Amino acid sequence: MTLPELFRDHFGHEEHLYGWLLNRFADDLDSGGPTAEICRDHLDASRADAVQLRLLAALHRIVLRGDAPELERFYPNLGGNDAYATAWPLFAEVVGADASAEGLGLGHVPPSASTATCSPAPPTTAHR
Repeated sequence: MTLPELFRDHFGHEEHLYGWLLNRFADDLDSGGPTAEICRDHLDASRADAVQLRLLAALHRIVLRGDAPELERFYPNLGGNDAYATAWPLFAEVVGADASAEGLGLGHVPPSASTATCSPAPPTTAHR
């Protein structure tokens, strides 16, 4: 599966902001836009690499930091509820402003939460 296909397949619909954004990112990847530049080192990524989620998280971090106040109105967790169907140019501008994997944090892979890499919890003692 290609990276744009992974993006489109992740939610498979546009009923919420993230589903819509992933489809726009996929279109932008296909057309060679800023998303293609950001993801150039991740084109052979698998679903497990979660590039699509890391890209969404990176964009959300930018908005949460206050570096893209024009996007806050689209994020329900920030009180936004504006329709986003025609908002791609705003998102594309923010993504294109630092079109690098490092700039958006895609170079940083979050630590795994798998039990194989987690330390066991220390034993507890019951008090009577």
